[in-house]
Amino acid sequence: MRAAFIGLGNMGYGMAQNLLRAAIPTTVVDVRPEVVAELMEAGATAAATPAAAAVGVDVVCVAVFDEKQTREVLLGGDQPDGVFGAAPAGCIVVLHSTVSAGFVREMAEVAQERELRLIDAAMTGGGQVAASVGTLTFMVGGAPDAVADARPVLDAMAEKVYHVGDVSAGVTAKIVNNFLCTSHVALVREALAVSRAAGLGEEVLDVINAGGVGSSWVTHHWEGIKAQEASYTTGPAGFAAMWSKDLGLARGLAAELGVEAPLAGFLVDKIVPEVGAHGITG
Repeated sequence: MRAAFIGLGNMGYGMAQNLLRAAIPTTVVDVRPEVVAELMEAGATAAATPAAAAVGVDVVCVAVFDEKQTREVLLGGDQPDGVFGAAPAGCIVVLHSTVSAGFVREMAEVAQERELRLIDAAMTGGGQVAASVGTLTFMVGGAPDAVADARPVLDAMAEKVYHVGDVSAGVTAKIVNNFLCTSHVALVREALAVSRAAGLGEEVLDVINAGGVGSSWVTHHWEGIKAQEASYTTGPAGFAAMWSKDLGLARGLAAELGVEAPLAGFLVDKIVPEVGAHGITG
């Protein structure tokens, strides 16, 4: 089995490393030549474009930021063609990016027209560190045969792989997951602001975590969340930008399904700008 990996950012770099560790021949593409060079030293092959990377491979993994970038990778932007125009018939295209369910279904239809198979393998389970050591959890949507055929690649990058339904089910689960996580972070952020104003400080989390009733994964990992924020740049890679995208997807999904989600709207309109201006520490 041969693979291609497009998008070597905070998550993609470690995921591609794990394909190489599993002895899966892997071609990589990224806009940053330095990270491509590092993976070449680990045994990867470099390609200049997503289309070039897709030639002759069995699985193409895509882990770029948003729908615009994903569309360019798959269908071509500045380049004359994308993955869909170069991948061989039967190739499985795996979308790891957090995008809308409707977009995934749209891309799956285009893939099918070109005799390709598309699945979405959204990821969770520990961020950049988990990506680098292969302990991610994948939430996968797609046809059973495509998911089964992609398992060697998925298993090389993740500790747990859950096939949760048809194409777009994986990213739907991820949107729900991110909505919950972001909401928890926003709530802890506000609770700690009250705590600091009362003179208690962030040490109150030790008590809350010991008691259990008010604790969550976020309270137990608050120091790591703050460190992660500090390691990110501002702009499209910053917390506020990611929150805006994730919560916007949650609000959009709820609207599409006819479900009221006022909290998602409040977080997008009120909290995201505050996070952009002051960070999660307030």
